[in-house]
Amino acid sequence: MKYFLIFGALCCFLSSCVNTKYIYRSNRLYSLNVTFPAGAPPPPPAGTVPTLSQNLVTYSPAAGFKASITEKADGLIITPQGAAPSVGSTTAIPTYSIQGFKAENLGKIYFPETTLDVSATGIPSYTKLKYFDSKPVLQALSVPLRIRPKLNSSALADSFPQQAETSVNVGIAAGWKFTHNVYSATQGLFGQTTNHYSLSPGYFIGLGATDLKKTNTRGPKIPFERKAAMFTNGFYLMLGINTINIGGAIGWDHVLGSYDERQSWVYQNKTWYGLIVALDILK
Repeated sequence: MKYFLIFGALCCFLSSCVNTKYIYRSNRLYSLNVTFPAGAPPPPPAGTVPTLSQNLVTYSPAAGFKASITEKADGLIITPQGAAPSVGSTTAIPTYSIQGFKAENLGKIYFPETTLDVSATGIPSYTKLKYFDSKPVLQALSVPLRIRPKLNSSALADSFPQQAETSVNVGIAAGWKFTHNVYSATQGLFGQTTNHYSLSPGYFIGLGATDLKKTNTRGPKIPFERKAAMFTNGFYLMLGINTINIGGAIGWDHVLGSYDERQSWVYQNKTWYGLIVALDILK
């Protein structure tokens, strides 16, 4: 029961935390400001491209800054948390088409500027935005490989060599994910616009099964070999690319059954090291 309480408390703590995004200083950001001379028609409706006097503001951050990011179908809207980044230049643009730009985005900092008429304005086109993201994560995981260290039991006057085990089991993990994100204006192989490269530490619980047999039970030995349900818990560290994660774990297994079964299994509550794979279920 205590493991479920620990896991629940960790989930509550993680869910109460706010995501943090950090825009690197190496990025180039944009904002489109449109001026309407006296007597000019009203601003264009949302979803259309401005055609009057246009100024493209290019931001060249002198330092990284925190921001919230809203992903649109054709780009990102970036809202700084605090002072806006420093302006690199402002360029007057006549009526060149900016495909996909919407009037509702006027004056906001956004990315990318990929469809501007670069040849006419001389403004370079930047196609990637890099930023750091830190947030809680919930994952479904499996432990396909366990390494159980050698056991020397003076109480049982016996020893057990190191064991490697493969088994099918399922679990759930709560942790914290630190991610380097790369947004591209063009879609990737699987239709994604952002690739995520992450490092995630955390805590997991799971269920599985293990073989109880004469060779791994003592005091008393199990007379009939059989499968027994097993609860497992531990800590992990994973590397991830997008939603797929792989890493290492340290854990402890606990046979669920009669008192004799729990006491006789030599690996009850003993430390193991393993390989884990996980899939994000809560982003």
